Amino acid sequence: LDKIPLNINGKVDKRALPKVELLNASSKIVGPSSVLEYKILKCVSKVLNIDSNLLSVTADLETFGLNSLTVIKLVSIYKNELKLSITPADVINNPTIRDHARILSKKPKYKPIHIYSYIKNKPKLVFVHPGQGGAESYHRLANLIDKDISFSCIEYHNLYKPKQRIKGIKNIALYYVKLLKQHQPRGPYNLGGWSYGGNIAYEMAAILQKMGEKVNNLFLLDTIIIKPKSPNELKALLKLMDIEMKKNKQKLMKELSKVIEDSFMDNNKFNFYNYNLYVKVSKFASEDFGNYRPSTYDGKIIYFKAKGNNRNYSISYLKHVNFYQVPDVHNDIMNKNSIKIIAKVIKKKLIS
Repeated sequence: LDKIPLNINGKVDKRALPKVELLNASSKIVGPSSVLEYKILKCVSKVLNIDSNLLSVTADLETFGLNSLTVIKLVSIYKNELKLSITPADVINNPTIRDHARILSKKPKYKPIHIYSYIKNKPKLVFVHPGQGGAESYHRLANLIDKDISFSCIEYHNLYKPKQRIKGIKNIALYYVKLLKQHQPRGPYNLGGWSYGGNIAYEMAAILQKMGEKVNNLFLLDTIIIKPKSPNELKALLKLMDIEMKKNKQKLMKELSKVIEDSFMDNNKFNFYNYNLYVKVSKFASEDFGNYRPSTYDGKIIYFKAKGNNRNYSISYLKHVNFYQVPDVHNDIMNKNSIKIIAKVIKKKLIS
């Protein structure tokens, strides 16, 4: 074309463009050699709106219109229809159907610590997974701090290895301290966690303190830390938590799905798990919390209090605490309004 035809609004007039014939980039069309390749072929055909008979499993899909937008759609359809996971980065770097089949057929490996960023000579920060997810829960936070801070997250052991479950928050914390020491042999340490993850991080800080290690900062994101005055008080609290959990079950499932989709879009690489296992480990977390009695820790704590958190048992006996109010409720604390505040405070504490 000598020039692109425009309509009266100055946009491309698609109806005025000449019709083009799609030519297959491969001289030879190679058909699928397995059931998985056949299923992937059908998914690609649907996303790219191309007759599957024109697609070769060895052809570069970019020549058929695969781009950043269709990649996201393809990742989503693999997840929803095939129940298999692949990252956008892997789709782009491995652009054939046969490549996708090879990657999708592999069982994801469990990595105890997910490293978002490592920057030499920059402050180190390690967060612990929450009770309803893994390291992907913190991907929005990572996007805001990973240029200034070496940021890592301890993955959910009981989620990926339910048959080797570690019972009890203190036992989990002890195991995670061993992982932490392998990841970062020397302090000072900066730890944090959201909700149940904050309980584990708190116990890790207490263990490190007893070991003579220095913990500079402990970031708690609306974590419930209690020392009940009586068994009846604890029983009443657990009953309230159980009611809240049942009431919010469907909402939490939707939130988990959204977190996974967002993680895909941010090109983060995670192992993803099924919803039934998610429900199971949520029950694990509730059981752990029901038997939990916090240790003593007198280090510096930065506590982010969610909207609607008027519970005195969250913070009633903690020492050396700086409080920050965030505008979202507990389950929405990773939303953009709250996460900006959290990221800003973290950077100020670690960089200044």
